[in-house]
Amino acid sequence: MSLVINDLFPAILSLFPNEKLNFYRTEKRGKLYTKYCYLKKSFKNRLFIIPVPEENTKADKITRDDHAEEIIQHLKYDNLTAEEFESCWQASANYRIHQIKEKFNSIQQVFVDWPEYKKPNGYRLIDLDFGTIFPNHDNFLVDWKQKVLKLFLHLKRSECLKDGATKIIISSMSEGDLEKDETSFAFKTFWCLHGYLYPTGHVMKKDNTGKRCTIRFTIKDSQESYAFVGQSLQNLDDYIDFLSQRKENIQPFILSVGDNNYSKFTEFFLYLDGTKIPFQSFLRCMDICFKSFYLFNVEYPKASTTFWTFIEAYFYKLALPQGKKTLKINILMQELEDF
Repeated sequence: MSLVINDLFPAILSLFPNEKLNFYRTEKRGKLYTKYCYLKKSFKNRLFIIPVPEENTKADKITRDDHAEEIIQHLKYDNLTAEEFESCWQASANYRIHQIKEKFNSIQQVFVDWPEYKKPNGYRLIDLDFGTIFPNHDNFLVDWKQKVLKLFLHLKRSECLKDGATKIIISSMSEGDLEKDETSFAFKTFWCLHGYLYPTGHVMKKDNTGKRCTIRFTIKDSQESYAFVGQSLQNLDDYIDFLSQRKENIQPFILSVGDNNYSKFTEFFLYLDGTKIPFQSFLRCMDICFKSFYLFNVEYPKASTTFWTFIEAYFYKLALPQGKKTLKINILMQELEDF
C-alpha cells in the first residue's frame, strides 16, 4: 500500500502544478498514507458483511444482528459522509428490519426512531432496505414498458372493464401513446386496471354519525386509495385533510398534480404519514410506494388490495402466501401470459 501511495505524489503534482509536495508528504510515509490508516482503523469495527437472505425472503425471516447497535450510533451521532452513511445504513439493515417487524406497532413509531425515511432522499433508504428483504426481486423499472403495454392491450381488447369512466379512458388511448408520453400512458393504464380488479368485499365502517354500517368499496375508492390527482398543491393538502377528518389510518399512496384527463402531470409525491416525498418520475414513485408496504409492515389499503396484490405478483414476481392471490388475479395473469 505504501508503494501505491508513494506513486500518487508525482501523479498529483503533474496534474496540479500549483500543489506542493509537503502538502502530502512528511518525513515518513506521507499524509495520504496516514489518513488511509486512520480511516481503516476507525471503520474496522464499524462495518461488516450483510448476510444474504434466501430468495424471496420475507421480513419475518430477517434476524437481528448483534453488531448493529454500534453502527447505529455512528448513523445517529457521527458526522458521516454520504458514502459512509450509506455503508452504515446497509450494514444495519437486518437489525432495523427486525425492529420494524417486532418492535413497532405502527408506521408512526417507525418514523420516530427512523426519521431518515421521510427526508427528501429517504426513498433511496427504502429501496436499500427492501433489497435486503428481497434481494432477487424483479426490478419494476427495468421491463415495465413491455408489461404495461401488454396489460393495456388486454384491457382495451377484452372489454373486461366494468366502469364507464375507465372504458372512456382506455378507448381514447392507443399503443403509440406509450412513446409519446410514457408517464401519462402508464398512469392511465394503472388507473383503468382498477376497473377490472375492482373491490368485491364488504367492510364495516362508521358513518358520519358514528354508527357502524356495512359498505362496499367502489372502483373510485380503489383508485383514490392508490393515487389522487389534484390540479394544485392546495388540492392535495385539502384531500389529505379530508382523509384525516375521517380518523382512519392513511396508508402510503401517490399524490400528483395534473389535469382532469390524466394527460399532463407536473409533480408527484409519495405520502408517508404526513410527509410528501417528491419524485420526478411517476413510475419511481409507484415503485417506492409498493416497497413501503413491505418495509414498514403496512397492509394494502382495503379498497385497493386486489390491485396492489396483482402489482406484487405480476411486476415484482414475489412468492405470494397461499390464499393471497385471488381467482381474478390468477385469471388475469394467465390471460396476460397467453396474450
